[in-house]
Amino acid sequence: MAYRKTITTVYDNETNTHWEVGEGDTVESIREVINCFKQSQDDIKKTTKEKMNRAASRMKSTNLYRAMDTVNKAAINVMATGTEEELFKHMCTDDKGKPLSYSEIRSRFG
Repeated sequence: MAYRKTITTVYDNETNTHWEVGEGDTVESIREVINCFKQSQDDIKKTTKEKMNRAASRMKSTNLYRAMDTVNKAAINVMATGTEEELFKHMCTDDKGKPLSYSEIRSRFG
């Protein structure tokens, strides 16, 4: 395996990553790699959201969903249409927006 000498590194704030710049690399080639990385990260998030939404939507047609209390049903409803961040925020705050403790979250959602 041939190793290239690292000349410097570039930090990208948006992705919170460091990229090595080696001999023969250009600014444009580094930008292309960073943009490909960003796109793949966006695709992963999108895929995860779509899977989560689809799974929650299927859950809503089950007897388990019909037997849930209103707190858990509300979480499934957020899960069916929202993002992971929205679900996390929903599960970690009460109806008035006050942060819940770990034990409160566990008592609500198991």
